[in-house]
Amino acid sequence: MFVRKLFYPLFNLISIRHIHTNPPSCYLSQKSIRNYINKGSLDVWDIYNTSYNDDNLYNIRNNIYTIEHIWPKSFLKNHLLSKYDLHNLGITSSFYNVHRSNYKYSDSSPIVYSLYKLNNNMVSIQINDNNNLDSKTYNYKNCALKIFIPIESSRGEIARSILYMSNLYGKNNMDKIIDEKLLHQWNKKYPPTEREKRKNIQIFKLQGNKNPFIN
Repeated sequence: MFVRKLFYPLFNLISIRHIHTNPPSCYLSQKSIRNYINKGSLDVWDIYNTSYNDDNLYNIRNNIYTIEHIWPKSFLKNHLLSKYDLHNLGITSSFYNVHRSNYKYSDSSPIVYSLYKLNNNMVSIQINDNNNLDSKTYNYKNCALKIFIPIESSRGEIARSILYMSNLYGKNNMDKIIDEKLLHQWNKKYPPTEREKRKNIQIFKLQGNKNPFIN
């Protein structure tokens, strides 16, 4: 197993806000991350799918998934190794990864123009009504506004990942990822699941720190 080590200088610890967040004691290589996912040492699921089901397990066993960075890699250029931080990673299909891109998270689309529904059959469907979105079942995106509306089952985990990242690495570009008011709403409305808590402990064993927003 190849491990990249980095110990944060004092000025990064000083910049941590709200809840004290310890930095990782090490960062795993992408190959190591995939190895842990494939053998079941990380309790991950398709973050944009509706349930932890047979499709998720099949994709993991057959290594047909992509690594999803909740805080997009394109906004982490000031902290190069942070793209390996396990607390910011999920898995998803290449379909959802491409459609999410680095679009901003939202829970609504103020305009219907260029609004698409994304379903688990890997199909994007343009829709003409932005008032009755079924966010318990589907993800949506608006290409014109560059926003991504994730299913409700993923919103708590997304929020706590972003809170962790902003505390540890700073809020640079966070306004491009999610509105801060909505971030705190999701964290409160969608509390940590047992799977999310297990994942937090597993990550602690692998990179030496926990997400303090998961309790």
